[in-house]
Amino acid sequence: MNPMLDRTGPADGVQPGQWRPWLDAAGLEAAYHEVRDAPPPHDLVGRLAPPPVHGLRERIGDLLGRLARALDDRRRRRALGRELADLEARHILGATLDDIGLSRAQLPGLLGGFPQRQRQFRRMLARLGVPESRIADRATRNDLIWTCTTCPAGKRCRHWLDAGRTRGYAAFCPNAAALKRLAAAAWPSPRHS
Repeated sequence: MNPMLDRTGPADGVQPGQWRPWLDAAGLEAAYHEVRDAPPPHDLVGRLAPPPVHGLRERIGDLLGRLARALDDRRRRRALGRELADLEARHILGATLDDIGLSRAQLPGLLGGFPQRQRQFRRMLARLGVPESRIADRATRNDLIWTCTTCPAGKRCRHWLDAGRTRGYAAFCPNAAALKRLAAAAWPSPRHS
């Protein structure tokens, strides 16, 4: 029994039913040793113990990684914005956009989804086993990336990718038909004799 909480203390002259002084040195030292040496109550540990330190470190590391990625994305988005402004100042933005098949009206969508949607598109290709080099046609590649960049299901796609799934993307991905064709070309089915 913990001497600090014991209501009866015949050794120190406290009568039954009276409270002991709780900050006396002997009681404090005895309580320390009792708590230090006692095994934890297993039925309470699972409910009251904080999460393991290694799990906390992993979560903090993940949070810091996401923060660093978000800051890098912001830096890259601003750099792209400055580059576009420079092209506009030199009166060659229109020609540059024509070369890559974009219009001025598409620039806000491009800046809003850059570079995280490019990364997400690459993750989708990797998940489906499609090498990026498989998309040889530049116009097709640009169309696929543009569709991904402006897709309203970006969050759902990210959750799907984070979950490690390989099926079910056709329910939300506007690029699903093209990705299925690319995946089929990358992984032809075996021929039966």
